[in-house]
Amino acid sequence: MAHPLPSRLGRLFAGGWWRGLAAKLLVLVLLAATLPPLILGILMFRTGAVLQTREALDRSREVAGWGLEKVESYVENLISDLELNLALLLPRGDLRAAPPRSLEPAFALLLKYMENVRALALLDPDGRERLKLSEEVLFTTADLRDRGEDPLVRQAQAGERVVGRVYTSAFSEPMVRVVLPIQDVVEGRLGGLLVAEVNLKRLWDEVLAVKVGRSGYIYVLDDNLRIIAHPDYSLVLMDTSPPFLQQVREVLLSPEGKRQGEYLNHQGER
Repeated sequence: MAHPLPSRLGRLFAGGWWRGLAAKLLVLVLLAATLPPLILGILMFRTGAVLQTREALDRSREVAGWGLEKVESYVENLISDLELNLALLLPRGDLRAAPPRSLEPAFALLLKYMENVRALALLDPDGRERLKLSEEVLFTTADLRDRGEDPLVRQAQAGERVVGRVYTSAFSEPMVRVVLPIQDVVEGRLGGLLVAEVNLKRLWDEVLAVKVGRSGYIYVLDDNLRIIAHPDYSLVLMDTSPPFLQQVREVLLSPEGKRQGEYLNHQGER
């Protein structure tokens, strides 16, 4: 008489259940072999992308910082040059010590020497023009006026070195007005004022020539968040603000002076 156990085992193996189990075990083995490297690869890719983004942001901040330092050093050097020449041309620092017309040849030479300065004006302590020279215009005594109510002049009368806002000249070039107090070194009081109209085109060309990454660029905003320097100069002439004005405000309000994020440029690109 045959034993029933072998026949039952035969039926079980004949049913193929073990084949399904073997297939599942094979899948588990394959997953165990491939999932960790796959997950590791994804993590490394994400980490690499994060590092790349961070490096790009750091590079952007470095370039922006360089642009800011470039503008600040340019203005400081310009003011230093003007003050040095003032000390040579007006050693006493008092316009009353010499008739303004006698100073005209020396200041005309200064105007020619400082290529980016397009116009100069000497004012008395009350803000009245005593001498005015320009590369583009020939002034006479009839053209002299009183600038006593000019806010920049008033600041300079208080002893400050004043740099005005960037404006566009009649020739569509970026300009800025600088007003410097002239101290009477003998009597220790205000002896007069110097007003210089400075062309910023060369500075803007140097700053705007710097690229950020493959398609990024630098542009400059004033304290009213208006565009005053941009590779597309038509945006400057239109006196516009950037489309991401809120992000700029957040940067200015943040303690660190920086903000990470994305925004759309004037071409609608992110």
